[in-house]
Amino acid sequence: MKPSAVIFALAAALTAACGGSTAPAINRNNPGAGTHTVKVVGDVSADDVPGTPNYNTSFDVVLTDNLGNPVSGAIVTISNPSAGNITLTESGPGSGDYIASRTAFYDGDFSLTVIRTPDTVSGVVVGGMARFAITKPLRFDTVLVNQPLLVLWTVPSQAKTAEIETRAFPTTTLPDTGAFRIPGTAFANPRPDDRVRVFRNNEVDIAGGLAGSILTLSVRSSADPICVKSTTSTC
Repeated sequence: MKPSAVIFALAAALTAACGGSTAPAINRNNPGAGTHTVKVVGDVSADDVPGTPNYNTSFDVVLTDNLGNPVSGAIVTISNPSAGNITLTESGPGSGDYIASRTAFYDGDFSLTVIRTPDTVSGVVVGGMARFAITKPLRFDTVLVNQPLLVLWTVPSQAKTAEIETRAFPTTTLPDTGAFRIPGTAFANPRPDDRVRVFRNNEVDIAGGLAGSILTLSVRSSADPICVKSTTSTC
């Protein structure tokens, strides 16, 4: 075997062993552990800023007890290899809603820790999907009225599910195959400000929390704007 082939094989083996970012995201999920005394509903959402390479990433964790009352005064941390440890701040006194935001995109997995003695949840991991792009249509592309549109996107690490939407086509859940054809009925009227959004999602049920505890991750990419035109209209 050539030296270059050996290096490639070793790199592939190490990537597989470490659950690299190209592996399906759900393969790196971990439900964690805890005291089963607090309900934890967490979400990480990374939304693109159309026309720029930038992202806005929001972190939100809601804590409630077994009666549905907010759990206040907890230490809530979300960690990521690129971001480090992000401590969420309670949105208001007694709210039980812990939030943070960053103007950045973070590759890799996200882990969650909740501590409010004696309540704890730790070791929860939701696998990251990596940054992706819509390759068709592109920003400023034109779509003919009443014509279907094939949407293509990259799949660097397969998500558990994907979602797609336009201004007139409601959010639709589908497999993360990298392709979906939007029906022509979604483009019934000319407009210069339509858009296509693709969301790629992963989630993990939290084993150490009360029933219904979950950590979700969503990454969005947009083709915004796109123009819907008829034979007589212009963009």
